[in-house]
Amino acid sequence: MSHPISRLCILLLGAALLFGYRLGGRNLENHDIIRNADIAAEMLRDGDWLLPRSCGTVYVEKPPLFLWCAAASASLMGGVDAWTVRLPSWAAGLAMVAGTVLLGRFLQSWLVGLAAGGILATMWDVWFYARGGRDDLLFAALTLWALLALLWAAEKRKIWG
Repeated sequence: MSHPISRLCILLLGAALLFGYRLGGRNLENHDIIRNADIAAEMLRDGDWLLPRSCGTVYVEKPPLFLWCAAASASLMGGVDAWTVRLPSWAAGLAMVAGTVLLGRFLQSWLVGLAAGGILATMWDVWFYARGGRDDLLFAALTLWALLALLWAAEKRKIWG
């Protein structure tokens, strides 16, 4: 198990277990999470995925990507509940850990990347948001992966050169 990809898989498995332990075991306790669940349920019920609605009112205060992900997970799992609303945040947490490992690998070495990913996975805020039903971690993960794409393109001289 000394190959870096094997270690990355073990790290991601550990993060998946850490972030996912009793993921659906808590009620939807925060008003943001409750609103996201309500919007996902309305998307499934009405079939209108273009304009998110909360209690019939168009909700345009935040980008709809997280809401679409929550509705898609609810659609796949058969309904909206605490687990399906939190699933996109859980996946975003794993994407953050993987992206951090790759960023560390790109900037220094596999060892640095794996250490950084392990540290990130055990940080309180990352753990908290990976278990929440909010969009914060999803957009952070997308920003990290956009940075990785930019660095990769620059390295390959596809942008500057």
